[in-house]
Amino acid sequence: ATWRSYGRDGDRDGRKDVHDPADAVPAAAAYLCDHGAATNLRKALWHYNHSTRYVDHVLAAADRPR
Repeated sequence: ATWRSYGRDGDRDGRKDVHDPADAVPAAAAYLCDHGAATNLRKALWHYNHSTRYVDHVLAAADRPR
């Protein structure tokens, strides 16, 4: 149901493929934005995956230097 609502054809190949990062990344971004990522990223991530551990892991990875 989530993919039906948020799926994207990010690489414009005519398909919305959940296993293709070119499609999945913009779909995840749309989902997070719709769940308030601009003002509360922690809450938006929790909507994406209802696990505090997951949210903490993602935010820690985002803060690591590249």
